[in-house]
Amino acid sequence: MIYLQCLWKVFRPLHFFFFLILLVLFYN
Repeated sequence: MIYLQCLWKVFRPLHFFFFLILLVLFYN
């Protein structure tokens, strides 16, 4: 359970960054 929380903490900013790239690619 602790491992899952740690993974979520790492994945959340990564997911946001991926969404930002996708948004930039979509608008260009």
